[in-house]
Amino acid sequence: MVTLSAAILLWFSWTFVIRIAFVSGNSMKPSLRPGQVLLLKVFPIWLKTPFQARDIVVLRSPQGLSQKRYVKRLLALPGDTLSIRQDGIYLNSVKQDRTLADRPDTFPDLVIAKGEVIALEGYPVSDLPAYLKSTLTMLLPLEEAIMEESLSQMIETVGTLKLTANHYFVLGDNPDYNASEDSRLFGPISRNDLLAMVTPL
Repeated sequence: MVTLSAAILLWFSWTFVIRIAFVSGNSMKPSLRPGQVLLLKVFPIWLKTPFQARDIVVLRSPQGLSQKRYVKRLLALPGDTLSIRQDGIYLNSVKQDRTLADRPDTFPDLVIAKGEVIALEGYPVSDLPAYLKSTLTMLLPLEEAIMEESLSQMIETVGTLKLTANHYFVLGDNPDYNASEDSRLFGPISRNDLLAMVTPL
């Protein structure tokens, strides 16, 4: 009976409480190094514990992208506004003290024509991948001058997002160009895609 109880407790803990994983890749350097052991806390997910900016999380790849699992840092939370421009990251209109790559990926990249967004991140709006469709719905209105200029010519610009309920923007810590597949590639992620909170060991 003790053995059965222990087995049930172990199964419950592994399924709903904690797991162990190892870092693969360089996207979270210098905070996490390849091969480092991670303690994955699953219980905050099913308890719907509020997340905080700067938390490190494990997430599944957003719909239609791949079958990968990622370890990333939460940069922006529901209700936050965010824009990644050539001169840095702007969170709630405040430039963040975070080093980006020498050639940073701006986000969200827009093409405007005749007062409308016609392309997002290089994709025509009519042909957006599933993982970018929520990004389109979070765009804040652009400046009136940009919209007016787009009536006579096509404009390329960087927009600003306001994250809706249960959506988060994640980044890798590695500042090197193209070192991390994160929300600059696939946009804000749903809470449903979050699998665990991470504690490095």
